[in-house]
Amino acid sequence: MRRDDQLSHEQRRFFAEVDAWVRGEPFPKPVAVLTIPVNGKIADAAKINPSGVRISARDADGRHIVGGPERNREGITLKVHYADRNGIVR
Repeated sequence: MRRDDQLSHEQRRFFAEVDAWVRGEPFPKPVAVLTIPVNGKIADAAKINPSGVRISARDADGRHIVGGPERNREGITLKVHYADRNGIVR
């Protein structure tokens, strides 16, 4: 018997998705994630003010697209990770 008060956030989410699958509910749409290296100044600023982060790109037609972090079902808008020169996240 599982006790929900002793589960981590990830474990509660996992069991909620399994329960939804058993009930025949569709799986939620995947969340798009982009990971890029930035300098420490940008990373520190992003940690302090996640809503101020913007990224731009060009689509296949050459048009500029500008966006920022979006809310998702996980409630995560921005994560800042630091990796060493071998790409290992600390």
